[in-house]
Amino acid sequence: MKTPNKSSPGFTLIELMVALVILSVGISALIMAHAGIMQSSTRSATKSTAVVELENLMEQAVVLSKMRYASGRQGYDSLWFLGTPAPPAKTVINDNVMGIQRRLVIDSLIGTRTTAGVILLTGTVIWRTGNRADSLNARIRLTRHD
Repeated sequence: MKTPNKSSPGFTLIELMVALVILSVGISALIMAHAGIMQSSTRSATKSTAVVELENLMEQAVVLSKMRYASGRQGYDSLWFLGTPAPPAKTVINDNVMGIQRRLVIDSLIGTRTTAGVILLTGTVIWRTGNRADSLNARIRLTRHD
């Protein structure tokens, strides 16, 4: 009859279990890091889109301030005509593009609506990432040069 050899090659059951525990902790740390990177990447992409939408909104304000309509409205009066009154400010644009809310508001006019020399506008974009809301603001001062 053979007696078991104490120096036989291989691993004991306890050594294998310890190795599996260490391996599973390492794999779960990698999965959590990957999830964090994906969430950060999504936030970054959404913020980049919001910045582009804010730039588009401010460019749209400049274009609208230079438009002429068949009704005779032109310039800053056309911005006033497009908006909806909300004293003391006036909202010109309030829409939603790709989940990003865009708002353009006339803050102040120097002069009257039709003969304003200077108009101050504020553009705001608001977006949500998960249950967190973020926003960006920009101000533009347009001066009439007739």
